[in-house]
Amino acid sequence: MLGIGVGTGGTAFLLRNRDKQETEQTKNGYEAEVDTLNGQLRDLKTKMESVREESKRYWDDLQKEKKLRVSAEEKSKVIPGLESKLDSTKGEVTTLSQENNELKKTVANLEKELSDERQSFQESLIFVQGSHYLPAAVVRRMMRQQDAASQPDD
Repeated sequence: MLGIGVGTGGTAFLLRNRDKQETEQTKNGYEAEVDTLNGQLRDLKTKMESVREESKRYWDDLQKEKKLRVSAEEKSKVIPGLESKLDSTKGEVTTLSQENNELKKTVANLEKELSDERQSFQESLIFVQGSHYLPAAVVRRMMRQQDAASQPDD
């Protein structure tokens, strides 16, 4: 009996040691797996934070694009009015350009008339001794009178 008790006790001790060893190995395996999972969890948290930051950047970009679109739409609403104003301004420019050309022709004609009048006036004045200019008709009349006075009467 003693042999059976010692055998049973030894077997129990061995089984308990083996269970303890298996439990220890299993525990070590689980700890290693937990460490691996914790590392993966940290990696996932880092990636998730990176994705959040990228998402925030995209959101901010989207908001900026919305503002730019609204601004562009407001500006595009003004375009038809500006186009009609541009058309009317072009019409005014054309009209003023035509008036300007007509006025240039009128000024050129007036300058020619003035030049002709000056020339006619200069031709009608004759320089008389003593540094005087007299109208040509007066000088001719005086010359005729002088010629008539200098000719003997027949």
